Parts: sequence; structure tokens; C-alpha cells
Amino acid sequence: MRAGVVSVRSIFALMLLGAATTAMALPPREEEQVNASEVIFIAGKPHVDLGEGVLEPLRTRRADGQTIYYRWVRYDQEFGYVAEPPPKPKAGDELPYTWGVAADARPYYSPFNAVIETRIAGDFDGWEGNSAFTMENGQVWQQTDGRTARTRMQHPRVYLFRQNGYYEMRVEGMRDSIRVRRER
Repeated sequence: MRAGVVSVRSIFALMLLGAATTAMALPPREEEQVNASEVIFIAGKPHVDLGEGVLEPLRTRRADGQTIYYRWVRYDQEFGYVAEPPPKPKAGDELPYTWGVAADARPYYSPFNAVIETRIAGDFDGWEGNSAFTMENGQVWQQTDGRTARTRMQHPRVYLFRQNGYYEMRVEGMRDSIRVRRER
């Protein structure tokens, strides 16, 4: 769903990032334009549907007399969309709900453990102990921990966390995560 045009500054920032940072660093934020036909207006403000009913507010600017709708994203050519983990809640804070799971039920990941964000290509029926998952970005990830869970979803969003030398995969809408390794 990369439908935007990357600005010259973003390309330059990506080039600097590749030369000056390690593999664990997050890529820079870049502007991703959203096609006007995908914009949903709620109370007069533009949003885009990210799937599963999740709406993200959009930013706007004018160019050549037209309104351009966009959002800021982090995108890695190898891993797809990259998101920063949510800030760690402080004592006394009301815990938000994310991915359908309360924040206190989710493990916390430090900002140094980059999150790979993509979607499963096609139908998702859960995992059976040694399941392989083909992602929309072309990657294939293999389950390594033997856990099982059943569900039925189409193109669910997937988050991959680097954790102590291995990857952990969380599927949006599921409470548990599993260990995985990249096959290709």
C-alpha cells in the first residue's frame, strides 16, 4: 500500500541512514501520500482506513492548487513498514487498549528493538507449531516455538519484534505472540 511519492529530503535522509547507522536503527520518517479516493472524512477531518476498522488521521497540504493527503511512516525496503513501540506506561496512567489487548497484558519492547510491520498475504488460520507465513512484502517467516492457536482472518497486520537474538511475531487481534525465523 505504498501509494505515495517520497520527497527528496526523505531520499537523502534514507541515504544518510544507510551510511551512518546500524541495522537496529529505525529508518527515517517519510511522507506517504494517500489517494483522495481512499480518504474518509469524520467530522470534517480526513482519515484513512488501515484495515480492521482502524482509522488514522491524515495531514494535508496544498500543491498546484490541489489538496494532498498524506501520513508520516517509517518504511524499510527489506522489512516493510516499521513502527516505533508505544511509550512505556507510567505508574497511575490509564492503560490504553491496542491490538485488542490491554497494554498491561502485552510485553513492553524498548525503542531499540525495531518493529517490522507488514500483513500476511491471503487468509490466516492461526498457527500449528511449525506454520510458515508469507507476508505481503514477499518475506516468508517460519514458526519455531511449537505453540498452537486457531482463528480466521484475511490479511491481518503483523508485527515482528527483535528480541534477544530471535524474532517474535504478533498478529493484530490475537493475544499471544510466537517465535519465528525468516526463511526468505
